[in-house]
Amino acid sequence: IFSVRHFIFSVCRFLTTLLTEPVLEMAKAHPDWSSVKRNLFVIVVVMAALTLYVGESPFSSHFPPLEEKGKKELSAVNCTSMTSCPEHTHLPSDATRKYCRTSECTEEECCVPALTCDTRPDTWCPSGTIGVAEPTLTYCKSSICTPMECCNPAPTCASVPSCPLHYLRRPNPASILCQSWACTTEECCTPAPACDTMSAGSCPVGTLPLIDPSSTYCKATPCTSQECCSPAPTCATLIHCPTRTFLRPNPSTTFCRAFVCTTDECCLPMPTCASLTCPTKMTLPRPNPSSILCGAGGCAAEECCVQAPTCATVTSCPKKTLPQRNPSMTYCRAMICATEECCVSLPTCATMNCPENTLLRTNPSSVTCRSPRCTADECCVEAPTCSSLTSCPERQLIRPDYTSTFCRGYACTSEECCLPLPTCSTMTCPAKSVLRLHPSSVMCSALECTPSECCIRAPTCATRACGLGMVPMYKPESLLCKAPVCDLLECCTQAFSCRGMLCPDGKRLPDSTTRCAKRICTPEECCGGWV
Repeated sequence: IFSVRHFIFSVCRFLTTLLTEPVLEMAKAHPDWSSVKRNLFVIVVVMAALTLYVGESPFSSHFPPLEEKGKKELSAVNCTSMTSCPEHTHLPSDATRKYCRTSECTEEECCVPALTCDTRPDTWCPSGTIGVAEPTLTYCKSSICTPMECCNPAPTCASVPSCPLHYLRRPNPASILCQSWACTTEECCTPAPACDTMSAGSCPVGTLPLIDPSSTYCKATPCTSQECCSPAPTCATLIHCPTRTFLRPNPSTTFCRAFVCTTDECCLPMPTCASLTCPTKMTLPRPNPSSILCGAGGCAAEECCVQAPTCATVTSCPKKTLPQRNPSMTYCRAMICATEECCVSLPTCATMNCPENTLLRTNPSSVTCRSPRCTADECCVEAPTCSSLTSCPERQLIRPDYTSTFCRGYACTSEECCLPLPTCSTMTCPAKSVLRLHPSSVMCSALECTPSECCIRAPTCATRACGLGMVPMYKPESLLCKAPVCDLLECCTQAFSCRGMLCPDGKRLPDSTTRCAKRICTPEECCGGWV
């Protein structure tokens, strides 16, 4: 039982050494920190279980070491009394719990061989660092190697002075970390682009793409026209032009589309008289102008133009035409004058504007005038008057001035010559008479209405009956009304009431709400019987 307890306690001590601060720092730097945390939790649980089983805590620094039965009892001095260990050795992490056999500890008892950095994998180093160049010769200072001992900052591409031929350094080389102590071309360099990566048409005017762009590598990305374009040849390199052509003006400024100039680019056809427009209407192109070659400087009027003939060369004109005025000043458009140029057709009456009260003759375009300017006698006739109209429509009468009213066409119309009969609504009746009822529906027999047609004698108020509470005006038979039917307000007024009426002695007081039959109330109307 004692041996099992001793073994369990030893295991607890070993697990305690794994929970030192350097080990925890190294664990936090591990890429898979979540897995490390789970493993540490398992170690703590195991230690708790073993502590319960043993009955004493392995973390206590006063726990005396257990030895097997029959061994010599150890002294109370532990390995912390050692000041130093030989090279490539160090005190163990549990030096406070390791006791020596005598009062003076020895190197064999307390010093343990130092670990080297090759006991750790390359992936153990934090980001931005890599393992030391010689891990087998790099010794650690404790029983557990730390990243500070075994890892160094990774080199950057800034340590690479240059790239191989046809390669370019990557941008910001100081920020590119290498995966080993010797940076590689793949890490720090990229293949240089060739000129065939330039888009078509990138070369400026006056330059051409290289003949073999895929074999020319650029010094940066993207390629520039200075690297990938060469000067284009000009037409000044062309030796001669074919027959009937000449070299373009300023050939040294005309760039060719390829490295060999062609005659199509650099030569122009010799100009002919077909390209010249004669300067004035007094000159004409020579016959067959396209066969007349001019000099390289261009065609001149003296080479290509002749004097144009005039209409004075035309001796007669066809029927219904007249010679042009000033025929000697009228130049023809060809070497032989045409009739259309020199003879003017006589106008027809279709172009004539007739004066007032006249009309164009029928079919005026068939009537040819005798001179270049038509006259009214030739083209116009007197317009008809309304006297030619035989009748007007119902309820219309012919105009009073029908004999002097000229029509707009050869046949007069009722719209031009007839007027509608008026109604009595336009009539003003004489004194003591009024318009008939509905005067706008009473049509007169002539263009002017008469009182006998539209007016009646004005009625008097004697014909008007007054309503309840109203009485006739004073002497209604002498009051004339303004319309065929007298208005109530014209002939009647409000009846007087008995209010304020004095009754004879012995009568009762008057009733003020009683209306009188006439304009003056009587005692009989207003005063009742004896009180």
